[in-house]
Amino acid sequence: MRAPSHPAEPASTSPFRIVHLVPHTHWDREWYEPFQRFRMRLVDLLDHVLERAEADPAYRFTMDGQMAAIEDYLEIRPEAAHRVRALVEAGQLAIGPWQILSDEFLVSGETLVRNLERGLATAARLGGAMRVGYLPDEFGHAAQMPQILRRAGFEHAVVWRGVPSAVAYHAFLWSAPDGSTVRAEYLAQGYQNAALLLELPERLTDRVRQLDERMRPYLADGEGLLAMYGEDHSRPRSDLMDVLTAINAAQDRYRIRTATLASYIGEVGGQLDGLPSWRGELRSSARANVLMGVLSARIELKAALGRAERLLERYAEPLHALHCRDWPARFLELGWNKVIDSSGHDSITGCGADPVAQQVAARLAEAEQIGSGLRDRAAAEVALRVPAAAVAVLSPTPEAREGLVELDLEVPDDWDEVALELPDGRLLATQELSRRVPIRYGFQALPEPTRLETELPPRRRLVASVPVPPLGWTAALPRPGRGEPPATGPVTLEGPRVANGLVEVQVRPDGRLRISDGGAILDGVAGLVDGGDAGDSYTYAPPATDLEVAEPETVAVTPTATGPLRAAVEVVRTYRWPRGLHGTGGAARSAELVQVPVTTTVELRAGEPFVRLRVSFDNPCAQHRVRLHVPLATTAGASAAEGQFAVVERGLVAEGGRGEVPLPTFPARGFVAAGGAAVLLHHVTEYELVHGGSELALTLLRSVGLISRNTNPYRVEPAGPEVEIPGAQGIGPVSATMAVLPFQGTWADAGVAAQAERYRHDLVAAQGRGPEGPLNAAAGLRIASDGGTVLSSLRRRGGWLELRVVREHPGPGPATISGPFGRARACDLLGRAGPSLPTAGGTLHLDLRPWEIRTIQLR
Repeated sequence: MRAPSHPAEPASTSPFRIVHLVPHTHWDREWYEPFQRFRMRLVDLLDHVLERAEADPAYRFTMDGQMAAIEDYLEIRPEAAHRVRALVEAGQLAIGPWQILSDEFLVSGETLVRNLERGLATAARLGGAMRVGYLPDEFGHAAQMPQILRRAGFEHAVVWRGVPSAVAYHAFLWSAPDGSTVRAEYLAQGYQNAALLLELPERLTDRVRQLDERMRPYLADGEGLLAMYGEDHSRPRSDLMDVLTAINAAQDRYRIRTATLASYIGEVGGQLDGLPSWRGELRSSARANVLMGVLSARIELKAALGRAERLLERYAEPLHALHCRDWPARFLELGWNKVIDSSGHDSITGCGADPVAQQVAARLAEAEQIGSGLRDRAAAEVALRVPAAAVAVLSPTPEAREGLVELDLEVPDDWDEVALELPDGRLLATQELSRRVPIRYGFQALPEPTRLETELPPRRRLVASVPVPPLGWTAALPRPGRGEPPATGPVTLEGPRVANGLVEVQVRPDGRLRISDGGAILDGVAGLVDGGDAGDSYTYAPPATDLEVAEPETVAVTPTATGPLRAAVEVVRTYRWPRGLHGTGGAARSAELVQVPVTTTVELRAGEPFVRLRVSFDNPCAQHRVRLHVPLATTAGASAAEGQFAVVERGLVAEGGRGEVPLPTFPARGFVAAGGAAVLLHHVTEYELVHGGSELALTLLRSVGLISRNTNPYRVEPAGPEVEIPGAQGIGPVSATMAVLPFQGTWADAGVAAQAERYRHDLVAAQGRGPEGPLNAAAGLRIASDGGTVLSSLRRRGGWLELRVVREHPGPGPATISGPFGRARACDLLGRAGPSLPTAGGTLHLDLRPWEIRTIQLR
């Protein structure tokens, strides 16, 4: 929906056309060169800016909306901190509010919040951030960004890529799904619309007139002109102020005055009447390339980020907040910093040089190590309350749940079967995976002729389906005998058919799967399609003569686990894929074919209504794309994909018009659902509705060899330098995990989000470390809702428990929070305290609007 093209035309009170010149730079910390090489240029730039600004109080500069560059500079020039602060306080230097310019679609909503939180805290130490959500070069914008900004106290955003053709003015009202709205300044000609304005001062008047003509379709008569003077890694000319003084004196049509982006928005941002409006995400390439291929470039980085985010958000912080004596603040800060620093729009996207990808992967590995280490420390502390002969099982989910957990236990040889005793006396059945017989080690001690022997006791690997309180833990003690089977019934394997009472999967002769829940039938799941890719890290493009390989040469099916709690089969399909591309610009796939065995592990667990899949192969080929297909139960005209605090609906086509083929390939973070089929995901994955809406295609691998191809057939302009990136070919081991859930009705009514929560967040087990005694269990914090409210964050802050929940549902709904607290208060997204909230008996009731993000503090 939109208002008239332009607001009411303001009355002009000046004989001059005002040109708001914003000297700035767009700083990619790492891209076609690694971070440290770019930082050397950054130091030169900011040395220049500080010197010029201190010499002339009229000088202004905007530092790209991100604090990372300022921190990078001060790490080399720590003595300059007071100079930066003085210029910020004088209004000459605009910094922040973000820590880094993330790719909004490749990170979690919580990462976006922590990014803003860190950027504002850093800026506060240096004079304060500009109160503008500047997002100049992200490859589109997430639907909930207006709500994130408003709940952090921002009223304005500045955007470029992704704005649809329906917005035909330089400003519009941008609303999140919940209705939160910001005024968005649209950089219709990009953040570099005046980058070359001052290159030839003798022709400056003509150049300003040309800029005026380019911008006129987006402006009302008499409005000032925003001139963004800067581009990637650029710095203003040394005589900037002298040139502006001269040109203002030489003509009487324009008055050019320097501004920061903050001062410009402060002057024009109050005009809201009659502005066009837009609700939801910005992913149109009507006027600027969205470069949607970054979703699938270097997929291993997306998987690494997903692991790190999940460990920090849902294990390390909540478990420590609820169950541990000490709060590991510094470790958590380090972990989050590694995630945020990796989230840059030229970092996690995979569109940088190979050394950049290596550094991103290293940072994410460190974040994952911190997250997993803190998870295990929390579990070990809980295990002190559990007898040494038992195990502690912890849940990261805020509702009571039952889930499969794998245990490695010392078990006497004479136990035929093993059960697990719970605190209430129930005995749970287990399934044996393997066992280790007693092992005796011996060695000769010298100088005395003595032999020392050590015997390792027998052990067994078991799985059990254990019920655990919400965000809590339970003890479970091994006992001899047979326990109770799962309430939903056992998992059975009969030939190529696996069933668990909730869902059934049949392996077809061609290796594809037929999945049914008794209503919806998905026939042909997990077909693989391999095709050529003559594009680059930004943009997929098929070769002029493509060859798609969809059928295997051989299929072999082998059972690997037979139930009753977990059953699995391995399906090995052998394909022949072209080695690469040949011809000018990779015009066709090569004639050389390579044999590639692809293993798909198909797993069913007791109590789960979805089928777990793991696809793995050793990739020997270059310049190709491999996608997994999921046929739908019914043809769909739209998909629903979870992203950043929202589930976004998208159609079968994407809007284009600028300079790239508008491929309807979209991001999904937690799940994507359409036509009775949902695919549950561990990390952001590229998907597309294909064949007229009858199948979902999910990208498992996209192999490319260039950052940007100058002659990309699906894009008019280069998106970067034509630099070789052999590491992005993905040669070597490739694996992907997901689950397929058949459902009936809508995704919301079918509880798809709740199943995605269960799939992504496994239970945690730790060997007991306490003295003998009774078995106990304890709840942490419970969130009771209709399944439409999800947990985003739970941490300690200033003596309070800070909880963030999101209503990921198209309708309103209540949520009841219960746990060990007696006081509650509202707070904003940044943790700033609000009014007290009524509680009774450790219970707090919330009424949430559709898609609302709510942050509260408990004590």
